[in-house]
Amino acid sequence: MIKREDNGSPISEDIRKVSLKEGVAPKHLAGAIKTGECIVISSRRGKEPVGIGKGLRAKFACIVGTSAYELGADKVIQKAKSAVEHGAAVIHNGSTGGNVKAVHRRLLEEIDAPLAICHPVNVMANAGFHKRNFLELDEREFIDQVREDIGLGTEVLLLPLGITKSVVDKLTKCSRIMPCCSKAGSIMSSWIFHNKKENPYCRHYDEILAMAKEYGTAISIVGSFRSGNLHDALDELQYAELEAMKEYVERAQKAGVPIKAGSGGHIPADKISAFFKYQKKLLKTPIISFGPQVTDISVGLDHISAAMGQLIALMSGADIIFTMTPSEHFAMPNLDHTVQGCNTARIICHSADVARGKD
Repeated sequence: MIKREDNGSPISEDIRKVSLKEGVAPKHLAGAIKTGECIVISSRRGKEPVGIGKGLRAKFACIVGTSAYELGADKVIQKAKSAVEHGAAVIHNGSTGGNVKAVHRRLLEEIDAPLAICHPVNVMANAGFHKRNFLELDEREFIDQVREDIGLGTEVLLLPLGITKSVVDKLTKCSRIMPCCSKAGSIMSSWIFHNKKENPYCRHYDEILAMAKEYGTAISIVGSFRSGNLHDALDELQYAELEAMKEYVERAQKAGVPIKAGSGGHIPADKISAFFKYQKKLLKTPIISFGPQVTDISVGLDHISAAMGQLIALMSGADIIFTMTPSEHFAMPNLDHTVQGCNTARIICHSADVARGKD
């Protein structure tokens, strides 16, 4: 079990390292962390810390993982290492096939960057690996797996905290073409519908925060009800989820746990700036941009569509984006597509940094 030292010195050392790397005064960074405008993902496992938020350079994360058709860990490790080499600040494990726990342990052992895990996806995949029905899992099993993953050294826990029972109820009344385009959102919505209970991560949030505080783990909330097409963009459901997120962001900040949050999806170019400024004002935390893509007709070229939207988002309040590969929407990205996605994201972040006087 990897714990943060009780005297908090690793956090102070992380601030010093990030300040030096970003070219900002440690006092300024410490102040921005205190107000929630910046977070530092701690250097667990001996990895370099990463700063995200106001006054810091734009960052990008890369998702890797297994699928039902690609079960082996070797390709996942290769893509993750290449992503780090090409500038990814954080690696997200989104594995859905095979022994996902074994894959996660290998990523923890071999990847020289903070590692995030999309937790309900991992829980679902692990249940499937053990021939269990995900919908029949007890809510305590979610929290027990949180404890296990944090204890292993996972630096970032991605939780669908905007998927509350009241927000999920709105699914039955929405006029969306695609009610939910997120794996995590679909999984949690199904569990909530089936069990007629509140999201376990929400019900046991204080316990999760206590664990995250003890081990120096950051929380990430990516909007699960982000729009999967332009027709659904910025509807009541997307805003309702953001409003639900606000409570959990504030509770994490009050508990002294680093947290970032945000939404995205498919959004018309002229609506992106106002939407990300709204998120920044509402959540008052480093903002994640998942997409946004400015069109629905770019299959095979989605890294180009996303690049247009992501630069606008970064100029309007977003602090970290996700890589988008040419494989988005139709296939698992191969190594070449992963590199293309990372290079595209790196240019987007650099372009935003130049415009903001950071590079």
